[in-house]
This record gives sequence, C-alpha cells and structure tokens, in this order.
Amino acid sequence: AFYQQGHFDAAAQLAMDILATDKNRIETLLTLANALRELGQFDDALKVLRRIAQLDPNHRGAHAAYALTLFYKEDWPRAWRAFDVRFKLMDKPPEVKSRGADGGSVALKPWRGGALPPTLLVMGEQGLGDTIQFARFLPLLTAAGVKVTCVVQQRLFKLIGTLDAAIDLRPLETSGTVKGIKAWTPMMHLPQALNLEPSQFAPHVPYLHAEPERV
Repeated sequence: AFYQQGHFDAAAQLAMDILATDKNRIETLLTLANALRELGQFDDALKVLRRIAQLDPNHRGAHAAYALTLFYKEDWPRAWRAFDVRFKLMDKPPEVKSRGADGGSVALKPWRGGALPPTLLVMGEQGLGDTIQFARFLPLLTAAGVKVTCVVQQRLFKLIGTLDAAIDLRPLETSGTVKGIKAWTPMMHLPQALNLEPSQFAPHVPYLHAEPERV
C-alpha cells in the first residue's frame, strides 16, 4: 500500500510540475485525474476530467476515466450513464437489426429502461468475466415475466444454464435470427435499465454453480 501511495503521489506531483508551465496538456491532466482518483480524491479528479472535456470533448480516454471515477465514488446513477462510453471503445459494438417494411434491415435502438417488454434479447458485449458477472441480473427479468433470449459465448452455456431462470441461450460467435423479440439491450446495461439500487447488485448468492464434473 505504501508503494502504491508513493507511486500515485509521484504521478500527481509530476503532472502538477508540467501543468505549472502548460495548463492545457491533456495527457498530463489525465495522469493527474487518474492519480487523484486512486488517492480517493474523487471530486478533484472529476474537476480535472471536466477540464479535459472542455479542451477536447471527444477524448475517449477522459470519458472512460470519468465513468470509472464515478464508479469509485459509488455515484451509481451517473456512473451507469457515463459507462455508455464503452461502446466508443469497442471495435464492434453490439447491434440488433429487424426487417424493415421495404425488406431491408433496420438497426433497432436498445431498450433503455421503463416498462418491461414481454420479450427481450440480451446481448453479451465484452469478455467472459463481464458475462459471468452481469448474468446475475437475468433472473430478475424472468421473475418479472419477461421471456429472455440471451446471446453469450458458447463456452459459457453450461455455466449460465445453472441460473435459476428459464433463458434461451444463443451463441455470440455466430449471427442468427430470433423471432418474436420486442426489445433488446446490451447485458451490461441491465443495472441501469432495471433502475437497481446497490442492495440489488447481488440479488441471489450464489447465482451460478460450477459444473460438478469440472470441479
């Protein structure tokens, strides 16, 4: 802990030294913001990140750091909204299309919250760990009467299948068609769309169970 504290103190001091001669050095400001966040000075870090946004509104690294700082601060509503920056960092963000009246495909906007749709397509969007963590919210949907189809990595089918929920699993590795879907959402958007309180972030523990033959 002492080493880490010294590391971030040094980073902050270096950033301050550079800023003394040039207050608009964006990468230096970002270094300072990251150091302030790791030191627990969240409000000061957010001030620096807002300064970066003034200098470069499209700086994706600063937007990502802003979301991360809000998560550290446990400012959940703003953190989940700011977390949408992840789509700008992906090579291929999740997308769902439907057949238009002219026979062509039309991109569907994701469900952002509010009244639950009768059927919902949940798209896995990042790595195995993210899928495993955010799968905990799927039973909340089925318990509310939503028919859920979930697109995740095929190697996780058996593990996700241990959820206490009836979910139709489809492989993320291949494109496909699902009939009767009324809405869709990225998996990591569920806490925001469901308007969950922190006490609901672990609705049932354990929510997954290891396959006995693989223990």
